[in-house]
Amino acid sequence: LPLTVYREGYLGRMNASGCDILHFDLTCGPGRTYRYLTEEPLFAFGFGLSYTTFSYENLTVTSSAEKDAITSQKSSQKSSNARPLFVDPAGAAGNTEEAAADVVTVAVDVRNTGDVEGYEVVQVYTSAPRGLKGRVPPHSLRAFDRVLLQPGETKTLTFALSVAKDFSIVTQPQAERVVPHGTHHVYVSGHQPSDEKGLDVSNVVAAKIDL
Repeated sequence: LPLTVYREGYLGRMNASGCDILHFDLTCGPGRTYRYLTEEPLFAFGFGLSYTTFSYENLTVTSSAEKDAITSQKSSQKSSNARPLFVDPAGAAGNTEEAAADVVTVAVDVRNTGDVEGYEVVQVYTSAPRGLKGRVPPHSLRAFDRVLLQPGETKTLTFALSVAKDFSIVTQPQAERVVPHGTHHVYVSGHQPSDEKGLDVSNVVAAKIDL
């Protein structure tokens, strides 16, 4: 699903929280969209059905700046070059050109573990360093690809993520797009990762990278 299906009574809970459904505050009340919803949805963003099953493994995340591949079992080493607390990809702060050129390459093996062929929509999410102030979503969809796999077949999918775009957040209330310095998380799965909503946490591979 390319959207979030809320549970019955959602609008009533929004009104009870004093939120205006027409207002653009996605964090008000129980929140809106998969990025800010704080309750379990009826059907989560990325939900789908298939006649077969898939597994994910061998996730690697490589920074073009540090040339340091990491895996879900091993966190990356911090760069010896000091980075500013915030890197502004829009051109307002130091280290801008380097950050805008950085690319993080994500690679993962996807295997059809069922008995029939099937399509899987592989989704890549990122989350900013923990503890940031303001309205920071727990995770954001950054890339996806649809792949056809025969029974028992494994394919390696590769995604190129821009540091300036895919690892940035918008500060409040300045509304500046910046890349927070610290440990970012990358998740790959056939659905959105869990974030205390009681969602399915199986078949999600994760890795960390320091920017």
